[in-house]
Amino acid sequence: MHKLASRILFEDNHLIIINKMPGELVQADKTGDATLADTVQDYLRVTYGKQGNIFLGIPHRIDRPTSGIVVYAKTEKALVRMNALFRNQEDVQRPIGPLSTACPPETRGWWSTTSPATR
Repeated sequence: MHKLASRILFEDNHLIIINKMPGELVQADKTGDATLADTVQDYLRVTYGKQGNIFLGIPHRIDRPTSGIVVYAKTEKALVRMNALFRNQEDVQRPIGPLSTACPPETRGWWSTTSPATR
């Protein structure tokens, strides 16, 4: 089993959704450090026996120090559609808050691309 397998939250023919750990880069930057995208491409190569260049689109990013959920597009068509969702602010909500084994306080907040603060 590939080291990434336990962190895959969802996968189909179009998308793969990964639990990103703090300190991981979502995509390449000037440091040249290995990225989560590299690891996902390696997972796809090993798991499905793919050869050559493996397309992996990145419709959004999370900062390096932050943990969270990252969506990668496995096809160009999926990337175009995901980009449109983010660009048009359709049905995209991002819950903000930590995951914990303790009971959370009753006050909860949601950030959405349709919130007034993001316009």
